[in-house]
Amino acid sequence: MSSKNSPSKESSPAIILAYGNHVTGLGMLRGLGQEGVKTYLIDKEKFNLGKYSKYCDEFVKVEESVIKDKEKFTDFLRDFKEKNNLEKPVLFPTNDHYVYLLSKNRKELENDFYVGIPDWKITKKCYNKVFTYKFAREAGIPIPESYFIRDGISLEELDKEMEYPFIIKPGVMIDFLRKTGEKAFKVNNFEELEKKYDEATSAVDPNDLIVQEIIPGGPERLISYGSLFWSGEEIAGLVKKSIRQLPMDFGVSTCLKNIEHEEMREKSKRILRYLDYQGMSEVEFKKDPRDEKLKFFEINPRPWKWHSLLLANRRNLPYLYYQRLKGESFNQDFHESEEIKWIDIYPDILVSIKEMWKGNMSVDEYVRSINGKKTFSIFNSDDVLPFVMETALIPYFFVK
Repeated sequence: MSSKNSPSKESSPAIILAYGNHVTGLGMLRGLGQEGVKTYLIDKEKFNLGKYSKYCDEFVKVEESVIKDKEKFTDFLRDFKEKNNLEKPVLFPTNDHYVYLLSKNRKELENDFYVGIPDWKITKKCYNKVFTYKFAREAGIPIPESYFIRDGISLEELDKEMEYPFIIKPGVMIDFLRKTGEKAFKVNNFEELEKKYDEATSAVDPNDLIVQEIIPGGPERLISYGSLFWSGEEIAGLVKKSIRQLPMDFGVSTCLKNIEHEEMREKSKRILRYLDYQGMSEVEFKKDPRDEKLKFFEINPRPWKWHSLLLANRRNLPYLYYQRLKGESFNQDFHESEEIKWIDIYPDILVSIKEMWKGNMSVDEYVRSINGKKTFSIFNSDDVLPFVMETALIPYFFVK
């Protein structure tokens, strides 16, 4: 694919590593491309919507066998750099698989690339929630009641200790989701516990399984802090509150808005400082209605799905991160945040129809939920082709 935007004013191109991930990669392309950074999008899927963006200079399809092998993937990146005569590119992962590959291979890559992920000793505490919850306990951060299979607890002990319903979830999501089609298994009684435990252990290593209480309340109680954090300080960040997610119980946000929440911001900063984390990340909590405390859920140590909400609030995190990784000075011109809703149009329509069908939401409530200033995951009037292609490819994505 030939270059579609103006010649780059930056010497180092950006390589966006996608894994069938459309929204996160597209947001990175737009943030970087608007500042004149040459961009390459690499994916195993031929229909990544980012390839249709005017800010994507070149799309490269890579075989899944390459990105499944750590050594092959490292060799691929070096060969790609040499064949295209690229001056020290910046690598950005957009999902957990690439977080693992880049972080584990960081030392082998950093002479030839700027790597947009911390090294493994830090990342592993975010990548696997077993380690995440253990360091949170050490740091004195409240978490949901949790038990780890690796600690040797039996199903009979769980039956006595836990109040039903609860969930079984993986420490590392990507393989579990791919094999089961779900992010977590809900368990209502001991018979289900035995059945779901067998299903879970056939999908992932039992040592990476967590049994956890369900905190009451819907997605409106999910609060996240997304930021670019460096040397113990926030370069730019926002707090968001979910409105809807798909599916509504354990899903991915489809409609959300940014809010002011100083307690959430400070708790998240405390976690990032404890980890000595540097880079883009999303820290997620849920507010427990039983005691109104924020309970820590997870960290996504990478660009996350709704990061373009910050771009709508005039905080271009992809470009700020690009500059920070290269050691360049940057304009840290802060603006007052205004409330903006971020909507992933088609998934949000789907979950809204389901909620209205179940009687959980009226048409009027839906309309009110999307009123106000908005930005969208894919639709953009300045870069419309990705949305046109998303619309045209709805049957393909539905079947897939």
